Amino acid sequence: MRTFLALILLALIGYPGRVEAGAWAQPQGERYLKFSIISYDADKHFDGDGDKQALGTMDDSFHAEQGFLYAEYGALNRLTVIGQTSWGTLESDSSLLQRTTSGLGDIELGAKYQLTDGPIVLAPFIGLKLPFAYDSDDDPALGTGDADLEFRLLASRSLYPVPAYIGAEFGYRLRGGQFSNQLPYAVEVGASPHARLFAKLYLSGINTLLSDGSFSEAMDSMSTQVSEGNFTKWGFAVAGNVTGPLWVDLLYESIFTGKNTGAGNSVGIGLSWH
Repeated sequence: MRTFLALILLALIGYPGRVEAGAWAQPQGERYLKFSIISYDADKHFDGDGDKQALGTMDDSFHAEQGFLYAEYGALNRLTVIGQTSWGTLESDSSLLQRTTSGLGDIELGAKYQLTDGPIVLAPFIGLKLPFAYDSDDDPALGTGDADLEFRLLASRSLYPVPAYIGAEFGYRLRGGQFSNQLPYAVEVGASPHARLFAKLYLSGINTLLSDGSFSEAMDSMSTQVSEGNFTKWGFAVAGNVTGPLWVDLLYESIFTGKNTGAGNSVGIGLSWH
């Protein structure tokens, strides 16, 4: 069961999310703030062959409730600094045992620099994930307990005069400890059919750099939770303007393929100020 929790939690919950505004930088002095609550549930996983299987043999399931605080600030005209932190409660259940962990998650810091104005906007991104007030030996744990360094290239293009855009990003994540490095990626299409309405559809995932897609040797240690799987998920988000700079949005995500990873769904609600 501990192995299954590692697959689910560290592949889906503990990694930095994609940059909210794509390749576009915040104007100097401007800020974007968002608080979101996301609920994740899984009772199945993808095995090493990519087949969907039951999570365990005793009605095993996993549930997570997490709150995320995300911020962007235009430090310079083209330079945007980014930060995120989280708090969560993670619960694993079986017919014999229930395990619960609550606390603060990782702190994530980053920056992106907008290189071009168009028609294709490009921005390199650098991010650092730092473990915070939790113990990586918790079961389930709120993260890996090691720092990660990440580089990404963001690309976006407006489809004006159509009120829509397309975006993509690809990166390389250097993971600390005994964890294998990873290739995160994402593509998305967004549209604003009305000044007070926005929606986007996206595809994102992670490819772990193991030739056979198997676990690292560290998985043999019961004191080390290691996620060495691959996954791809699709998601849909819609946001509406409540008043002034305040927006509310709804989110749905689903893992539809992968290896050595959880096969669950997420729903969320968020409030943003920008």
